[in-house]
Amino acid sequence: MKANTLFILCLFAFGIVKGQHSLIGKESVFNSYADEQNPVLSPDGSTLYFIRAHHAQNVGGKLDRGDIWYSTYDSLSGWSSPKNIGFLLNTPYHNGVIGFGLQGQMFLYNIYEADGKAPKSRGVSVAWPIQPPASWTLPETTIVRYFYNVSDNHSISISEDKKIMLLSLESFKTRGAEDIYVSFWIPELKAWSEPKNLGDQINTMYQEVTPYLASDNKTLYFSSNGHGGKGSMDIFSSKRLDDSWTNWSKPVNMGSINSEGSEMYFQYLPAQRLAMYTSTKNSDGYGDIHFKDYPVKDMAKVIGYEIEVPEDTTAQIVEVEARPDYYVEIVGSVTDSKTGGPVAASIRISGAGFKKNQAEATAFSFDLPSANLYTLIVEADGYISHSEKLDIQTNELKTLEHNVALQPIEEGTTVQLDRVLFKRGTTDFLEDSYEQLDLIAQMMKDNPTMEIKLSGHTDNVGNARLNKKLSQDRVDAVIKYLTDKGINAGRLSGVGYGGAKPIASNATEETRRLNRRVEFTVVKQ
Repeated sequence: MKANTLFILCLFAFGIVKGQHSLIGKESVFNSYADEQNPVLSPDGSTLYFIRAHHAQNVGGKLDRGDIWYSTYDSLSGWSSPKNIGFLLNTPYHNGVIGFGLQGQMFLYNIYEADGKAPKSRGVSVAWPIQPPASWTLPETTIVRYFYNVSDNHSISISEDKKIMLLSLESFKTRGAEDIYVSFWIPELKAWSEPKNLGDQINTMYQEVTPYLASDNKTLYFSSNGHGGKGSMDIFSSKRLDDSWTNWSKPVNMGSINSEGSEMYFQYLPAQRLAMYTSTKNSDGYGDIHFKDYPVKDMAKVIGYEIEVPEDTTAQIVEVEARPDYYVEIVGSVTDSKTGGPVAASIRISGAGFKKNQAEATAFSFDLPSANLYTLIVEADGYISHSEKLDIQTNELKTLEHNVALQPIEEGTTVQLDRVLFKRGTTDFLEDSYEQLDLIAQMMKDNPTMEIKLSGHTDNVGNARLNKKLSQDRVDAVIKYLTDKGINAGRLSGVGYGGAKPIASNATEETRRLNRRVEFTVVKQ
């Protein structure tokens, strides 16, 4: 059965805030002509993520049923104008934020393919922070066992302790349309259990959607058009009475929150007296985000029982990130990218006072302190040296497999120098560039007959002639750096192409950034 566009929600506890929250009265910042749904606050309360559907700036344009957008807050200027979070997390399909882990990882709606584009099937994925809110890693899938949904929509929320997941699906044993199910995290399998229907007290022959579980893991908020009410979808509350997850109190209509429109995505942050939800009232059928100052005693009166106010989790987050006694074992193999055969290589990994080496190995294993950023370097005779950053931001993962395929040094091989970056509009290298530049210099010393041709590229913003000159100047800067490191200038050449050879769209800043690059091609072994 079709319903209004559905996405997910999650609540994270924050410290007690006196007075009204900074979001109160700011609805106009977030609402537009498009469909706004699923507001989610970051753990520190400084960023609001939400869904915007049918907007011209979405990845899939106005037909796109939901991209992740965000707004940031500071005490001087308030909440910023929302921005699309970009193509890495957004696809032309449904996209949404579920919530955040203690290490800052973002839980997402949908399972993504390896290229980050179309989803294999609907479910949950995780992205790790590089520089939130704008930069994240490519989402990684987490499995929901026997996941099945015949509806065009589903909505998900994860409990504050990240052990319980509620899903709205039209699945096995459904009472009619979308029902609410529960799934539990299974650490041994690193997967979620088969979803279990919450039973007849919650689910009806109509639609039950956008479930949210409060921090007590007992209080359920959800939307339904099967329990009566004021409009097409009303928000209800119910309390779990035992551990069967099928025994619930009679759902209570949330009263003044509901209207003749459709209300969904309700979540209550008792420490801030903040209620967040969406409504189609006075919005031409599309959802608008609403915020309401709601004292705990008033909310308790509505739902009929006492509300548990969570403790401030900020200190817990800092403590977990600072603990040194968590380790992740990273294991992997080194192979030839063309043949797939093993390659004996020198492997180095370092970061934050940690450094280890393995010499002449076709496989590697390191125990790394977690919640840290590492550099992995792999070098082998006759191969392009490999360098990359590894962001290990979890205390739960025990083993990480990370294999490396090295490119043989052959005429025509092209390598993108993805870590050689410049200050905007200049030829000045950013600090992180030197490590990869030094690696190239050493590789050319180890292969004394090797010659390379560099190519510089920009996006298409600005004057084309100036862009071409800037790209040439940056190529010249790389050549100068390598010659200063002892590489004969006769082995180096280069051309700046400006914006003439893009590898991605120039429509958004996220994709334009991919076009601003330096590459080299092997012209002689």
